[in-house]
Amino acid sequence: MFKRIFNCFFWIYLLALLILNVIPDVPAPEIKTGDEWIRLDYAIHFLMYFIAGLLLYYSQKNTRQRPVFLHLSIMVIYAALSEVLQLWIPGRTFNPVDLVYNLLGVVVGMLLPLVLIKKKFSNTY
Repeated sequence: MFKRIFNCFFWIYLLALLILNVIPDVPAPEIKTGDEWIRLDYAIHFLMYFIAGLLLYYSQKNTRQRPVFLHLSIMVIYAALSEVLQLWIPGRTFNPVDLVYNLLGVVVGMLLPLVLIKKKFSNTY
């Protein structure tokens, strides 16, 4: 049951990510700390794709037909294409640093549960 719910959330979330990536002229959010401005868009990219990775992991948990590596590969391609897509959106640009944070978010989001589960089971024995 939870697998179906996560699967539904995953596809809705992926659609929302696509929509957010094609909105033209989105300013990069910043916060001011003292005299300097810090860009928040890199953290936002990481977080958005981290959530996508988590949702995909939990929507496909215990699915033996599709290994984690395949899902990770598909999400890496999606993250890369969503950044490349911005080359054709007015007011948006391809940013390789955004791409790195997209990829880091996906990888951490999908692999963190595996590491935590493995650690949990190794500590119980």
